[in-house]
This record gives sequence, C-alpha cells and structure tokens, in this order.
Amino acid sequence: MNKNMIKKIFKSKSSQGFTMLELLLAASMSSIVLTGAGWALLQMMQASAKSEDQSLARLELNRALDFIANEIKMAEIINTIQAPEDNTVVLLNIPILNPENNTDKYVRYFIESANAGSVWQGPKVIKRYGPPINIDGTYSDNTWQTDTLIDFISDEVVTPECPSGLNNIYPKGVKQGFYTCVDGNQKIAKIFIQGVDRDGNSISTVESMVYARSSSTSP
Repeated sequence: MNKNMIKKIFKSKSSQGFTMLELLLAASMSSIVLTGAGWALLQMMQASAKSEDQSLARLELNRALDFIANEIKMAEIINTIQAPEDNTVVLLNIPILNPENNTDKYVRYFIESANAGSVWQGPKVIKRYGPPINIDGTYSDNTWQTDTLIDFISDEVVTPECPSGLNNIYPKGVKQGFYTCVDGNQKIAKIFIQGVDRDGNSISTVESMVYARSSSTSP
C-alpha cells in the first residue's frame, strides 16, 4: 500500500467526525472531572468556613475572659465565704459599688443552660448580674440587671486541675465550661472558659490568673 493510499484512508476517517458513542464517553468523563472538582472546592470552602468560625469563637472567648478579669481587678475580694450553693462561678465585692458590704450588691458571674428559642446559643451561656456599664467603661447608676456575656459555652463535665494554693473551686456543683479556682485569702483566681463551635465541637480552653486589687474605679 503506497503513501497516497494511506493518506486517503486517514483523510476519509477524520472527515467522518466523532461517533455518538465517542461523544457520550467524552461527556461522561467531563462530568466526572467537573463533579470531582466541584466536590473538592466545596470541601475547601467548608473547611475554610469552619476554621473562620472557630477563630471567631476563640476571639469571643478571650474577650469574655478579659472582661471578667478586668472586673475582678476592681474587687476587694473574690468572695468564697458567701458564694451560694448554685451555679455561681465568680462573686465580687467591689468597694465603689458596695461600700456597706451588702450581699445584694455583689457582682455575680454564673453559668446556665441557654433558653430554647433565645438568640443566645448553647449548650451553656455565661451571665453577669451587676450594674450596667457605660460606653466609657464606668459603672452606670441604673438598676442592677442580669445580662448574657457570651454563649456557645461547653457543657462537658470537667475535673479542674487547680494551681497549688487555689483550692476553692466554683461553681460548687458540677463543673462545666466555666469555672474558677480561688485562693484562701480570696485575692487570686484562675478563670477557665471552654467554648464550642457552631457544630458543637469543643475548642481550646482559655484561662487567666487574676488578682483582686481594688485599685481603680472602672472595670
């Protein structure tokens, strides 16, 4: 078979185009490739969103921790003697608010379950009872009230490992996502807060050692 004959055969074959079977096969392969690429992109987007959610949750935990720590610094004592047998975690006697040492005027932080239907999400939330705080950081003269400080707090039961000398652990009942270890002089506390992400997965615990020193007039 000479070269001209071979060229004619291939030319004739190429001019016929693709068969239906070939087109279907190509379409199927393209679909598989696109589906795989789309799935991989979706997984990357979900992983990125989850990482961003957890970073935001850690930021909120640290803000709540700093808020509580700053108010402890305002206190004369971290009251352990009069701490009630409930979910109270921090009870503060702040002289500027309570010059007569009235137990009704102790700033109180506590943990409780989130209310169904509330904008605050559970499983647990941290709440504060005390005077409202003005935008400039000073205490308001308005009526004391209970406000939610932060949500998405863990309900996992823990066994606290307190530093030496900080043997008073609160709350007095079950310890979950918010608890403290306080020294016998009621001056030093180590605070622990454990949060969860929106899927309910635990994220790292934030903690801080704080000293009650009653040295300023604003939280």
